Amino acid sequence: LLGEHDETESARDVHAAVVREMFFDPEPVPSLFSVAKPDVASRFVAEIDNVRAAVAWMFETGDLSAALDIGEAVSGLLFENGYVRESHGLRKRLLAETDEASVRRAKVLRGVVYPTATLEGLDRAMPLVDELAATADALDDDTWRAISIERRGVLAALRGDFAAAFEHWEDAMDRLVEIDRDLALWPLGSMVQMASFVGNFPLARDLAERVVAENRVAGYGLAWFRMGIAFAAAADGDPETAEFALALAENELAPGEGPLEGSREIRALISLARMDLDEAEQRAIALLDVARQTRAPMSLYMAILLVGLVRYQREDFVIARRYFAEGLADARRLELGPYKRWFLAPHAATFATTDAAECVALLA
Repeated sequence: LLGEHDETESARDVHAAVVREMFFDPEPVPSLFSVAKPDVASRFVAEIDNVRAAVAWMFETGDLSAALDIGEAVSGLLFENGYVRESHGLRKRLLAETDEASVRRAKVLRGVVYPTATLEGLDRAMPLVDELAATADALDDDTWRAISIERRGVLAALRGDFAAAFEHWEDAMDRLVEIDRDLALWPLGSMVQMASFVGNFPLARDLAERVVAENRVAGYGLAWFRMGIAFAAAADGDPETAEFALALAENELAPGEGPLEGSREIRALISLARMDLDEAEQRAIALLDVARQTRAPMSLYMAILLVGLVRYQREDFVIARRYFAEGLADARRLELGPYKRWFLAPHAATFATTDAAECVALLA
């Protein structure tokens, strides 16, 4: 953007410094629930071209230190705003440009694990966790050692090994409680999310409600756990509880903050739980249109599943089967256990009255 307007090098330097100041996070660990302060996050969309220009200038001039200072915050905001591939590409470039063992690199490594697994496959993500653990050892930092264990739990869960996942998360929680009790919410959040992924909605609700009841979080963090309650309730067929929890979550947001990531999916689930199929289908198709463009993994799988479930409820089994088969094929390609589970049972159900053998094979 600056280059298009023939800005001088000195002006670009000043501009890059302003962007660095805006997004620099000096904390030794990343935020638990948001990659930037609410006021910064709300400005990001309006400033996105300026941010891109500043980051490009940092790389062009070899100022990798500045790029690393803001790289994870910018990558996270790109991801949250639907620029999934761009976010992933920036993180990978940051890692490729430097092998320095630093907190800044550790933040990028932590952030890149999940998108690498869901966009490129689990075999590409595991070395990143190993590198994060090695970075933690080089820093002699127990917090980052625990975070690397939490990331191992994420990959175990995506593999479908939930026993190992919960073992990793409990280990990480035990370690983090000794350092900072609030940091232990990090693996607990992963447990809430994964319990919902595998269909154990009572466990997801119980874990999230426990955090809320103990008043251990506030603001965006409290909203995040209330969202966990809303998702689990909606998926478990309790639209009233889901709607109430979602309203409480949105009330926690500061002015200009939001919408909460996942809230649109939850609203579609609530409509489906109420059997308001017209509204559910309208919401689901809108979600799918956006998700096919962004390729945000959870949003894409959820949208495909929702459209398929609506068609199934309308007894349009052939169309429903196409959606379930699409989601299942993509999840199988990347070896993503929880997402495969999302599609197997409804996909099998579409064959229940026409091909019993296929139905049984899928359920097996």
